[in-house]
Amino acid sequence: MWSLDGYEKLKSFGFHIYAYIDAFSRAIIWIYVGRGNVTALSTLKQFLRTVSFSGIRPLFTRSDHGIETPLWAGAQAILADLDQTEVVYMSEDETERVHRQGQRLSSCHIWGPSTNNQRIESWWEKLLKGVTQRWISFSHELIGSGLFQPNREADQIAVYALYGPMIRQEVADFTEMWNGHRIRPQKNREHLVSGIPMDLYNTDAVENWAVKPALPTIQSAIQFHPIQASNSIQFGLPARQGNSIRGSLGIG
Repeated sequence: MWSLDGYEKLKSFGFHIYAYIDAFSRAIIWIYVGRGNVTALSTLKQFLRTVSFSGIRPLFTRSDHGIETPLWAGAQAILADLDQTEVVYMSEDETERVHRQGQRLSSCHIWGPSTNNQRIESWWEKLLKGVTQRWISFSHELIGSGLFQPNREADQIAVYALYGPMIRQEVADFTEMWNGHRIRPQKNREHLVSGIPMDLYNTDAVENWAVKPALPTIQSAIQFHPIQASNSIQFGLPARQGNSIRGSLGIG
Protein backbone atom coordinates (compact mmCIF):
# COMPACT_ATOMS: atom_id res chain seq x y z
CA MET A 1 0.00 0.00 0.00
CA TRP A 2 1.26 3.44 -0.92
CA SER A 3 0.31 6.26 1.44
CA LEU A 4 0.25 9.86 0.22
CA ASP A 5 0.41 12.84 2.52
CA GLY A 6 1.29 16.51 2.38
CA TYR A 7 3.77 18.39 4.53
CA GLU A 8 2.78 22.00 5.13
CA LYS A 9 5.38 23.28 7.59
CA LEU A 10 7.05 25.21 4.76
CA LYS A 11 3.74 26.46 3.36
CA SER A 12 4.30 30.01 4.62
CA PHE A 13 7.62 29.97 2.73
CA GLY A 14 5.83 29.03 -0.49
CA PHE A 15 6.75 25.33 -0.61
CA HIS A 16 4.53 22.27 -0.43
CA ILE A 17 5.96 18.78 -0.03
CA TYR A 18 4.10 15.57 -0.88
CA ALA A 19 5.36 12.01 -0.65
CA TYR A 20 4.36 8.39 -1.21
CA ILE A 21 5.60 5.90 1.38
CA ASP A 22 5.31 2.14 0.96
CA ALA A 23 3.58 0.99 4.15
CA PHE A 24 5.38 -2.36 4.37
CA SER A 25 8.96 -1.36 3.67
CA ARG A 26 8.69 2.30 4.73
CA ALA A 27 10.58 3.20 1.56
CA ILE A 28 9.83 6.60 0.05
CA ILE A 29 8.74 5.87 -3.53
CA TRP A 30 8.27 9.44 -4.69
CA ILE A 31 8.47 12.92 -3.21
CA TYR A 32 7.46 16.30 -4.62
CA VAL A 33 8.76 19.72 -3.58
CA GLY A 34 7.00 22.59 -5.31
CA ARG A 35 4.52 25.42 -5.26
CA GLY A 36 1.19 24.92 -3.55
CA ASN A 37 -0.99 26.27 -6.36
CA VAL A 38 -0.31 23.33 -8.68
CA THR A 39 -0.28 20.40 -6.26
CA ALA A 40 -3.65 18.82 -7.15
CA LEU A 41 -2.72 18.26 -10.79
CA SER A 42 0.90 17.52 -9.90
CA THR A 43 0.03 14.67 -7.55
CA LEU A 44 -2.15 13.12 -10.26
CA LYS A 45 0.60 13.43 -12.86
CA GLN A 46 3.29 12.14 -10.56
CA PHE A 47 1.18 9.17 -9.50
CA LEU A 48 0.73 8.22 -13.17
CA ARG A 49 4.40 8.80 -13.85
CA THR A 50 5.47 6.68 -10.87
CA VAL A 51 3.18 3.81 -11.87
CA SER A 52 4.41 4.03 -15.47
CA PHE A 53 8.05 4.19 -14.37
CA SER A 54 7.85 1.32 -11.90
CA GLY A 55 5.55 -0.84 -14.03
CA ILE A 56 3.36 -1.66 -11.02
CA ARG A 57 0.24 -0.26 -9.43
CA PRO A 58 -0.23 -0.71 -5.69
CA LEU A 59 -3.32 -2.70 -4.82
CA PHE A 60 -4.21 -0.07 -2.24
CA THR A 61 -3.48 3.60 -1.74
CA ARG A 62 -4.23 5.75 1.27
CA SER A 63 -4.65 9.48 1.91
CA ASP A 64 -6.66 12.09 3.75
CA HIS A 65 -9.37 14.23 2.13
CA GLY A 66 -7.00 17.03 1.11
CA ILE A 67 -7.59 19.06 -2.05
CA GLU A 68 -4.64 17.35 -3.74
CA THR A 69 -5.93 13.79 -3.35
CA PRO A 70 -9.24 13.29 -5.26
CA LEU A 71 -7.70 13.32 -8.75
CA TRP A 72 -5.06 10.68 -8.14
CA ALA A 73 -7.37 8.58 -5.95
CA GLY A 74 -9.81 8.61 -8.86
CA ALA A 75 -7.00 7.57 -11.21
CA GLN A 76 -6.20 4.65 -8.90
CA ALA A 77 -9.86 3.53 -9.07
CA ILE A 78 -10.05 3.89 -12.86
CA LEU A 79 -6.86 1.86 -13.33
CA ALA A 80 -8.14 -0.80 -10.94
CA ASP A 81 -11.37 -1.03 -12.93
CA LEU A 82 -9.49 -1.26 -16.22
CA ASP A 83 -7.23 -3.96 -14.80
CA GLN A 84 -10.22 -5.96 -13.49
CA THR A 85 -8.01 -6.79 -10.52
CA GLU A 86 -9.03 -9.68 -8.30
CA VAL A 87 -7.29 -10.46 -5.01
CA VAL A 88 -7.64 -13.96 -3.61
CA TYR A 89 -6.98 -14.18 0.12
CA MET A 90 -7.71 -16.32 3.17
CA SER A 91 -10.05 -14.84 5.76
CA GLU A 92 -9.67 -15.30 9.51
CA ASP A 93 -11.91 -18.37 9.38
CA GLU A 94 -9.56 -19.81 6.71
CA THR A 95 -12.12 -19.37 3.96
CA GLU A 96 -10.82 -18.40 0.54
CA ARG A 97 -12.31 -15.10 -0.55
CA VAL A 98 -12.07 -12.96 -3.68
CA HIS A 99 -11.84 -9.18 -3.57
CA ARG A 100 -12.51 -7.44 -6.89
CA GLN A 101 -11.23 -3.92 -7.36
CA GLY A 102 -12.65 -1.05 -9.38
CA GLN A 103 -16.36 -1.36 -8.66
CA ARG A 104 -16.06 1.35 -6.03
CA LEU A 105 -13.33 3.67 -4.81
CA SER A 106 -13.14 1.97 -1.41
CA SER A 107 -12.09 -1.26 -3.14
CA CYS A 108 -8.65 0.19 -3.85
CA HIS A 109 -8.28 3.39 -1.83
CA ILE A 110 -8.52 4.10 1.89
CA TRP A 111 -9.56 7.52 3.15
CA GLY A 112 -8.55 8.60 6.63
CA PRO A 113 -7.15 11.52 8.62
CA SER A 114 -3.44 12.24 8.36
CA THR A 115 -3.03 11.54 12.07
CA ASN A 116 -3.96 7.89 11.43
CA ASN A 117 -1.44 7.60 8.60
CA GLN A 118 1.31 6.65 11.00
CA ARG A 119 3.97 5.57 8.50
CA ILE A 120 4.18 8.90 6.70
CA GLU A 121 3.55 10.98 9.83
CA SER A 122 6.51 9.32 11.52
CA TRP A 123 8.65 10.03 8.47
CA TRP A 124 7.66 13.71 8.43
CA GLU A 125 9.03 14.00 11.98
CA LYS A 126 12.35 12.61 10.80
CA LEU A 127 12.40 14.98 7.82
CA LEU A 128 11.75 17.87 10.22
CA LYS A 129 14.77 16.97 12.35
CA GLY A 130 16.99 16.16 9.38
CA VAL A 131 16.16 18.94 6.91
CA THR A 132 13.23 21.27 7.28
CA GLN A 133 13.59 22.65 10.82
CA ARG A 134 16.36 25.04 9.80
CA TRP A 135 14.40 26.17 6.75
CA ILE A 136 11.34 26.81 8.91
CA SER A 137 13.46 28.90 11.29
CA PHE A 138 15.03 30.74 8.36
CA SER A 139 11.63 31.54 6.85
CA HIS A 140 10.43 32.91 10.20
CA GLU A 141 13.51 35.15 10.35
CA LEU A 142 12.86 36.52 6.85
CA ILE A 143 9.18 37.11 7.58
CA GLY A 144 9.90 38.67 10.98
CA SER A 145 12.46 41.07 9.53
CA GLY A 146 10.18 42.08 6.67
CA LEU A 147 12.52 40.68 4.02
CA PHE A 148 9.90 38.20 2.82
CA GLN A 149 6.15 38.77 2.56
CA PRO A 150 4.29 35.53 1.75
CA ASN A 151 1.51 37.37 -0.11
CA ARG A 152 3.83 39.22 -2.48
CA GLU A 153 4.27 37.43 -5.79
CA ALA A 154 7.72 38.93 -6.37
CA ASP A 155 8.91 37.60 -3.01
CA GLN A 156 7.49 34.16 -3.77
CA ILE A 157 9.28 34.02 -7.12
CA ALA A 158 12.57 35.16 -5.59
CA VAL A 159 12.42 32.65 -2.74
CA TYR A 160 11.43 29.83 -5.07
CA ALA A 161 14.26 30.63 -7.48
CA LEU A 162 16.91 31.13 -4.81
CA TYR A 163 16.11 28.44 -2.28
CA GLY A 164 14.01 25.91 -4.20
CA PRO A 165 16.98 23.98 -5.64
CA MET A 166 18.71 23.85 -2.25
CA ILE A 167 15.63 22.62 -0.39
CA ARG A 168 14.91 20.05 -3.08
CA GLN A 169 18.50 18.78 -3.04
CA GLU A 170 18.54 18.45 0.75
CA VAL A 171 15.22 16.60 0.72
CA ALA A 172 16.55 14.28 -2.00
CA ASP A 173 19.74 13.55 -0.07
CA PHE A 174 17.84 12.85 3.14
CA THR A 175 15.33 10.60 1.38
CA GLU A 176 18.03 8.57 -0.33
CA MET A 177 19.83 8.18 2.99
CA TRP A 178 16.58 7.04 4.62
CA ASN A 179 15.89 4.48 1.91
CA GLY A 180 19.36 3.02 2.42
CA HIS A 181 19.55 2.99 6.22
CA ARG A 182 18.77 -0.02 8.41
CA ILE A 183 15.59 -0.07 10.50
CA ARG A 184 16.41 -2.01 13.63
CA PRO A 185 14.02 -4.41 15.41
CA GLN A 186 11.99 -2.88 18.22
CA LYS A 187 11.20 -5.00 21.28
CA ASN A 188 7.84 -3.40 21.96
CA ARG A 189 6.76 -3.36 18.29
CA GLU A 190 7.34 -6.89 17.05
CA HIS A 191 4.94 -6.42 14.12
CA LEU A 192 7.29 -3.89 12.51
CA VAL A 193 9.58 -5.34 9.87
CA SER A 194 13.28 -4.55 10.27
CA GLY A 195 15.77 -4.07 7.47
CA ILE A 196 16.75 -1.55 4.79
CA PRO A 197 13.64 0.13 3.31
CA MET A 198 14.61 -0.16 -0.35
CA ASP A 199 15.75 -3.76 0.11
CA LEU A 200 12.44 -4.59 1.80
CA TYR A 201 10.59 -2.89 -1.06
CA ASN A 202 12.40 -5.08 -3.59
CA THR A 203 12.47 -8.32 -1.60
CA ASP A 204 11.26 -11.68 -2.89
CA ALA A 205 10.69 -12.89 0.68
CA VAL A 206 7.12 -11.58 0.86
CA GLU A 207 4.26 -11.51 -1.59
CA ASN A 208 4.25 -8.47 -3.85
CA TRP A 209 0.90 -6.75 -3.31
CA ALA A 210 0.93 -4.91 -6.60
CA VAL A 211 -0.29 -5.51 -10.14
CA LYS A 212 0.88 -4.61 -13.61
CA PRO A 213 -1.25 -1.65 -14.68
CA ALA A 214 -2.90 -0.79 -17.98
CA LEU A 215 0.19 0.97 -19.30
CA PRO A 216 -1.31 2.12 -22.64
CA THR A 217 -3.97 4.03 -20.72
CA ILE A 218 -1.37 5.61 -18.44
CA GLN A 219 0.92 6.54 -21.31
CA SER A 220 -2.00 8.10 -23.15
CA ALA A 221 -2.87 10.18 -20.08
CA ILE A 222 0.75 11.27 -19.68
CA GLN A 223 0.91 12.37 -23.32
CA PHE A 224 -2.34 14.31 -22.91
CA HIS A 225 -1.00 16.03 -19.77
CA PRO A 226 2.78 16.43 -20.29
CA ILE A 227 4.48 15.93 -16.95
CA GLN A 228 7.16 18.25 -15.65
CA ALA A 229 9.34 16.02 -13.49
CA SER A 230 11.72 18.74 -12.30
CA ASN A 231 9.91 19.23 -8.98
CA SER A 232 9.68 15.54 -8.18
CA ILE A 233 12.24 13.17 -6.78
CA GLN A 234 11.59 9.56 -7.62
CA PHE A 235 13.16 6.57 -5.92
CA GLY A 236 13.18 2.87 -6.65
CA LEU A 237 12.90 0.59 -9.63
CA PRO A 238 10.16 -1.86 -10.49
CA ALA A 239 9.71 -4.29 -7.63
CA ARG A 240 12.15 -7.21 -7.61
CA GLN A 241 15.06 -5.11 -8.89
CA GLY A 242 17.82 -4.23 -6.52
CA ASN A 243 19.03 -0.75 -7.39
CA SER A 244 17.69 2.75 -6.95
CA ILE A 245 17.33 5.63 -9.34
CA ARG A 246 17.14 9.29 -8.53
CA GLY A 247 14.94 11.46 -10.65
CA SER A 248 15.79 14.85 -12.06
CA LEU A 249 16.13 17.86 -9.81
CA GLY A 250 15.69 21.54 -10.49
CA ILE A 251 13.18 24.33 -10.65
CA GLY A 252 9.88 23.87 -12.46
